[in-house]
Amino acid sequence: MRLLLLTLSILAVTYAELAEECNSTVCLGPDCRCSGVDIPGGLSARNIPQMIMISFDDALQQQYRFAYDAIMANRKNPNSCPVGTTFFVSHEYTDYTLVEEFYSKGHDIAMHSITHRTPYSWWKEATKEDWYDEMVGVKEMVEAFANVHPSDVKGMRAPFLQTAGDVTYQMMSENGFTYDSSMPVLEAIPPSTDYNHPPMWPYTLDYKETKRCQMEPCPVESYPGTWIVPLIDYMDQNKNPCAMVDACALPHNATEAYELLYSNFQRHYSSNKAPFGMFFHTRWFTYEQNLEGLERFFSFLDSLPDVWIVTVEQVLEWIREPTELSGLSSFKPWDCRLTNRPAMRCTVPTICRFVLADNSERYMPTCSKCPPNYPWIGNPLGQ
Repeated sequence: MRLLLLTLSILAVTYAELAEECNSTVCLGPDCRCSGVDIPGGLSARNIPQMIMISFDDALQQQYRFAYDAIMANRKNPNSCPVGTTFFVSHEYTDYTLVEEFYSKGHDIAMHSITHRTPYSWWKEATKEDWYDEMVGVKEMVEAFANVHPSDVKGMRAPFLQTAGDVTYQMMSENGFTYDSSMPVLEAIPPSTDYNHPPMWPYTLDYKETKRCQMEPCPVESYPGTWIVPLIDYMDQNKNPCAMVDACALPHNATEAYELLYSNFQRHYSSNKAPFGMFFHTRWFTYEQNLEGLERFFSFLDSLPDVWIVTVEQVLEWIREPTELSGLSSFKPWDCRLTNRPAMRCTVPTICRFVLADNSERYMPTCSKCPPNYPWIGNPLGQ
C-alpha cells in the first residue's frame, strides 16, 4: 500500500508539472505567450516592424570582427542607433577582449557552453548539473574576463542545437536564463504542407507548444516566463530545411547566396512579419560569393523603411510591449541613448598562456588579470 501511495504521489506531481493546452485569454503578456503565428497585440502586419535577428555562434575570435565588419559596420536602424547583434559565446579559444568590446558597444552576449564538446549526443543525455556547469560556468567567465554584467546575460543556445529537453529548461528556469534559442521549427502548427508560411513567433513555455518537435527531446513540462526564440528553418536551393544559414547548401555564386536570404526573408515579410533570423557560424563568410550576395541583400533591406536589425532580447522587449511603427522612435528598449554599458577597460589585452595536462597550450586574451589556472568545467574562474 505504501508503495502504491508513493507511486500515485509521484505521478500526481509529474502530472501537475505537465504543460497544458494554451488558452490565449489566460496566457497574457508581458511574459506569457501561446506558441503560434499570430502577431502580438493583435496588430496588423503593415503597422509593425520587420525585425531581423543576426547572431554568431561559438568562440568569439578575430574572424568575427572580419565577419561583423563585412556586414554590420556603420549600419544604423531607422532611429539612428547602431544595429544590434547577439553573440552566443562558448569559452574555449574565445578572445575575451572581443567579448568585452562588442558588449560595451551594446550588442548582446548569450551563452553557448564552456566546452562545446562532442559528440553532440552528449548534450542530449547531459544531467541538470552538467548543463549548469556548462552554461552558468561560461556566464561566470564572461563576467570575470570580459566585464559582462550577469543581469545582461539573458539567453542561451545549446551546442549543435541539442537540448536535453526538460532537464535543460529546468536548469534555465532555476538560474536566471529568460530565453533559449535552440529549437529549429519547420512546422509551426502541424500538420502543414506549406512549411513556415506564415512562420512562428517567439513564445513562452507556460503552456504546451504547437510546433512539431524536430530534435528530440523537447520540453513537456511548464516553465512560466521562459521564452523560446525558435530558429525558423530556411529552405535552401535544394528544397532542404536548414536552421542556420551555414547549414544550408553552399551557394555556388552571389546570386544563389542572395536568393537564399531573399526568398526566406519574404516568407516572413510578406505574411505575419515574424522575426527573421540570420544565424551564422563564421565559416559562411569565408566564401566570396556569400559576402557578395549578403551585401546585395543588405542593399535590398536598405530600401525597406520598416526593417530593424535588433538583438534577440530587443525582439522579446517588443513582444512584451507591441508597438506600431509610428511609435518606435520613442520605444525605450530600442533607444541606444538609454544603454548604459561599461567602456572597454584596456586597449592592449593581456594574453594569458596556459599549459594543459596533455602539454597542449591555450591562449586567452583578456583585459582582466590572468588566473593561475586555465578556466574550465568545475573551475570556471581558473582558481
